[in-house]
Amino acid sequence: MMNMDGVFTGASIKRVVMIALTALMLSSCSNVSGKPLHGFTFLQDSKITLDNPLSRESLRRMKQTGANAVVLVPFLRQSKISSGEIGFSDAVTDHQLLTAIDNARRLNLKVILKPQILVKYGWAGDIRFGSDVDEERWFVRYHDLLSYYARLAQREHVDALVIGTELTGIETSQRWHGLIADMRKIYRGRLTYAAHDVESVKRFIAWKDLDAVSVNLYPKLGDSMDPALIREHVEASLAELKQATQNLSRPVWVLEVGIPSAEGALRTPWDWYRLSEEGAKPDPEVQNIAIRQWLKALEKPWIDAVFIWCWYSDPYAGGIDNNDYTLQNKPAEKQVNCLWGGDCIGIRQ
Repeated sequence: MMNMDGVFTGASIKRVVMIALTALMLSSCSNVSGKPLHGFTFLQDSKITLDNPLSRESLRRMKQTGANAVVLVPFLRQSKISSGEIGFSDAVTDHQLLTAIDNARRLNLKVILKPQILVKYGWAGDIRFGSDVDEERWFVRYHDLLSYYARLAQREHVDALVIGTELTGIETSQRWHGLIADMRKIYRGRLTYAAHDVESVKRFIAWKDLDAVSVNLYPKLGDSMDPALIREHVEASLAELKQATQNLSRPVWVLEVGIPSAEGALRTPWDWYRLSEEGAKPDPEVQNIAIRQWLKALEKPWIDAVFIWCWYSDPYAGGIDNNDYTLQNKPAEKQVNCLWGGDCIGIRQ
């Protein structure tokens, strides 16, 4: 602020600089038109790797839906829940990841880097601290691994970095504060955390240290194919999310939303493995209806980013006989083309 003589003090200059830097940081992960970010998590297919030329074609097709951003996932691994030993995974190599970042840049897509931990015979949310997993030792190792991707994100001018994904069992650890502070020394873009659901949003301890509140949403959507009833479930979930985030004073990003194109998926959109084991028949209309209700409902002024799970590096992935999450070559892809890209030919409004 100014002193009595109308001169800016050192404190006021610092405040002005901080406001300017904050504004710059906020704009760095916004579309140039000021529209919210929207896109897909772009995953490496088993047949077409991220450094295969066909992967760029798949990314180009993804952009044609109206997407303006992409989430890329480098994987970490933990051998089992009862082990605190985590390390790099070879599921996505650095060359593959860097090629995907370069391809996204050439298509003028914003890039979000979202490291995720793969746990054999388990899930990252099952990780707990106790006699088998030492909290300090685990965070020291995780710090080293995340620092690697923070340096990569800084060097490659990635727009945002996710500092953790669905680590529901350790979200109340005080060590998050120090880890985030250290990542800021390495990476100058936006930082966020991907909570598993609304309850996870409520539980995570360090939102005030981050630039956005992010969540992966896969709530139950009922048993009926009636779009109005599906919309009720969607709106109820978003009402809970709004209540959980309204006092955090941070942009809200939905980093994952999606549903398998399979019979029974409305009841458990998060559990494709069960559906697969039970031999669920492909049903593209389940996905088609649900995705439309999600995308329409997510057009809210307090939601700054929406990403669908998922899109594969194989441009020919998916199809009406496929029962997993990808929208590629399915009716739901046309819904996205309409709602994001404005191409509504043949779409019933």
